[in-house]
Amino acid sequence: MARYVRFIQVGKSGFFEVNAIARVVPIDDAVVIRDHKGKVLAWIEVYTEEQSNRVLEIFGEIINTPSRAQQPDLSFIVPPTEDAQATSTAVSARTATMPKRNTGTATSSATVAGEAAST
Repeated sequence: MARYVRFIQVGKSGFFEVNAIARVVPIDDAVVIRDHKGKVLAWIEVYTEEQSNRVLEIFGEIINTPSRAQQPDLSFIVPPTEDAQATSTAVSARTATMPKRNTGTATSSATVAGEAAST
């Protein structure tokens, strides 16, 4: 028989009441649970879109049937392996060395110094 709860604990963020959940919002690398005033109740870091969708599904069920809420099992959220991190680091390094676009709006300090000397 399932054990229903009135308070949920997510990670080390403490406990919050099931009825306090108003919004579950996915952002870049996390899912944020907010109350009716917009206060963050929990911040759940996710690493893939699939993990994000599962967290949304779990908390969607909790919001829709709060009287039958169970402590969510978020053990499926695991950081990427070292191989995936190495690939991600290589992509980040490659992007960091790409040349910056010249928008034509910046003025170099040498040009400003030359104009000041001529006046």
